[in-house]
Amino acid sequence: MNRLSLLLLFVCVVHHTWTVEALRCNGQDNGCCTEDNPCDVGEGDCDGDKECQAGLTCGSDNCPWGDSDDCCMGTKAPTHLRCKGIDNGCCTEDNPCEKGDGDCDGDDQCAGDLTCGSDNCPFGDGDDDCCIGEKVKNKCKVSNGGCSHTCVFVLGAAKCACPKGYALGGDKKTCSDINECAHGNGGCSHTCVNTVGGFTCSCPSGFTLSGRTCSDINECAHGNGGCSHTCVNTAGGFTCSCPIGFTLSGRTCSDINECAHGKGGCSHTCVNTAGGFTCRCPSGYKLGANGRTCESSIPGGLVLGDIFRFRSTNYPGQMFRHRRGQVWLDPVTNDDLYVKDSSFKIVSGLNGNGISFESVNYPGNYLRHRRGKLDLNRYDGRNALFRRDATFTVHNALDGTPGAVSFQSVNYRGQYIRHWRSRLYKSKFVNTALFKHDASWMPVRYQPARIPGGLHIGHVYRFRSTNYPGQMFRHRRGQVWLDPVSNADLYVKDSSFKIVNGLDGKGISFESVNYPGNYLRHRRGKLDLNRYDGRNALFRRDATFTVHNALDGTPGAVSFQSVNYRGQYIRHWRSRLYKSAFKNTALFKHDASWMPVV
Repeated sequence: MNRLSLLLLFVCVVHHTWTVEALRCNGQDNGCCTEDNPCDVGEGDCDGDKECQAGLTCGSDNCPWGDSDDCCMGTKAPTHLRCKGIDNGCCTEDNPCEKGDGDCDGDDQCAGDLTCGSDNCPFGDGDDDCCIGEKVKNKCKVSNGGCSHTCVFVLGAAKCACPKGYALGGDKKTCSDINECAHGNGGCSHTCVNTVGGFTCSCPSGFTLSGRTCSDINECAHGNGGCSHTCVNTAGGFTCSCPIGFTLSGRTCSDINECAHGKGGCSHTCVNTAGGFTCRCPSGYKLGANGRTCESSIPGGLVLGDIFRFRSTNYPGQMFRHRRGQVWLDPVTNDDLYVKDSSFKIVSGLNGNGISFESVNYPGNYLRHRRGKLDLNRYDGRNALFRRDATFTVHNALDGTPGAVSFQSVNYRGQYIRHWRSRLYKSKFVNTALFKHDASWMPVRYQPARIPGGLHIGHVYRFRSTNYPGQMFRHRRGQVWLDPVSNADLYVKDSSFKIVNGLDGKGISFESVNYPGNYLRHRRGKLDLNRYDGRNALFRRDATFTVHNALDGTPGAVSFQSVNYRGQYIRHWRSRLYKSAFKNTALFKHDASWMPVV
């Protein structure tokens, strides 16, 4: 070693020794610098920054003495700081750091109004955070700055803020709910419901919500709304409806039985159909223009089963009638016999088509042509020629008289009933005005006289005793008795009688329902049931009675007087029925009084 080298070494050692003497560690390799007793600048040997005082870092092989020791280096943290580079656990909310002190993890770990910086500490490992700013008291930390909701400390002042859906009041501290529904219904198309801090839109039943808009639900698009027939969508709902002739019950349409109410307005037969009804007419009728009233399908308004008289159109004061089996054109009279002899029941043609004329005065007897002339004869039920001769087709009057008719023979086509010299004939059509007039007839509906007790010709009745109301008269083995009422079929039939025009030309006769053609008659004072042969004049008189209001005065009851024994009445005595002379006693009057039963 030369002198210069020795001299420099001496100077360095002298200088180094002086420096070391001022330091605590004095070059100790280990154990002097610790985290609990960190080293100062130039001291060492350190093993890391944590073994150096605040703000210093541990260098590398930088100690002024040999053997590659590491000494603390850098700038020391201010001595007034508490944490002095402690990484964690020093700054807390309960014990916040001062300005420049750290390490902090948030503003709430800094004192006053200081905030926590980012990697700004002058000590430590470079990523420590120290408190910065000016230390001003944060008023928001005292009673939330008086704010009802959010307090924001800005530039040394507390500012109140509100959450969405609230507005700051006039005191600048209190937040109040905003009623969005008060302004344009909140934008809702239907119902706006205000809530705390907001609002909701809602829809009425039958609508669905999309955003703020309610749209109608078409219930009919799904299963027809449950309707059995027609579904009609409406705003917010739907209705079920039925076609004509049906009634709605809930969602189901049921057929209305129009026929159950006044026959649907039909004059005769009502037939119910699905959703409606139809009117039908019996034979001899047709349905009128109104679709409900049956009108005669026969010209002149003739109706099967009804009774008519016929007036000549060229001799309007005369009608045709039968006299002693012949048919004549006679002047009209009100005589009871004339009325009956000129009255005919219109029935279905005996030959199966057209019509026939049955005598009202002589039931079972019909007009027929024979050898060109018209007569009244009894039909035996077998003679085919009789049936043809007694059947006619009805036409509008040959002379054109409105409502009048003409009658054409069914087995002599082109031949018509006409009058000539007061006699009625079947004559071949002649295209002259006279023939057409002579063969034209105006129908006149028969109006029978009103019968006491409400009896009607052609109707069936039974007769109850007024003094023995539990008993009725009936026929048994050809005799007529007063027997107790029974519901037995034979009793009902034997006690039922059809009231017909009197066989003697006036009054009424009793025709048995059980034995048609048999009539009640008196013989030797007793009442019997016998068959009428159509000829016996005495039989006709004995079987004919006039009807009077009841002798005993019972309302609606009747008494029957013999036409050929005036002053003698049908009465019961010891259960048998008799023709007896009137006696002005209460017993006789009761025994001779009868209550009609339909």
